[in-house]
Amino acid sequence: MVEKDNEAGERLLKTILEDRPAEVNVHSLLVEHYERKMEELVLEDTFDFMYWFLFYRKQSNEKVPGMVYAEEKRGKLLEDAKKERKKDYDAFVLYFDTEERIFNFCATL
Repeated sequence: MVEKDNEAGERLLKTILEDRPAEVNVHSLLVEHYERKMEELVLEDTFDFMYWFLFYRKQSNEKVPGMVYAEEKRGKLLEDAKKERKKDYDAFVLYFDTEERIFNFCATL
């Protein structure tokens, strides 16, 4: 029974492909367009979820994950900036040899 249905289905498909190639091409284009539209919707849903997760979903401390990340990142950036400033200051002191000479130099400006 199944073999007969498969054979009938193959004959029908062959007839459609031979007799109506334009409709088959249109159908293929519609399927391709539909699949592309579905991919865009999935991508849009993914971004919506990420936006909700990062900026609306509150944790037990009433902060959202996006703000926690920003605060941690800001703290690290500030720490790095302080280290860089200290390094520049140390190089400046090393160049002038003592802080007193720096003070005297700055007083002349």
